[in-house]
Amino acid sequence: MRRRARVDTNHADLLAFAESLGALVETIPGSEASPGRPDALVLFRGRCIVAEVKRAPDGKRGGGAGQLSEEQIRWHEAAARRGVVVDIWRTRDDVLRSLGLARSSAVR
Repeated sequence: MRRRARVDTNHADLLAFAESLGALVETIPGSEASPGRPDALVLFRGRCIVAEVKRAPDGKRGGGAGQLSEEQIRWHEAAARRGVVVDIWRTRDDVLRSLGLARSSAVR
């Protein structure tokens, strides 16, 4: 039996931050039928961004940054085979880069 997915502590903050920048953010609920799904679809300036929120290295729980589960790795690889990249958001800087609002747009 699969354990219930945890929501990272920075999840709401990062999605709200993207919305405050003008993005339309739709969360993607997980399901037993499709474990490993990313967290959100983000529409911004004519682009559709697939976002996975992970705990930042200095997260409240301590320890390192949140890691992708095996299911998430498989989902991201399947998306990549279809030409879709899933951006990983750990910090507000990651959100800015993903939306193309920072100097470096490499988030992956």
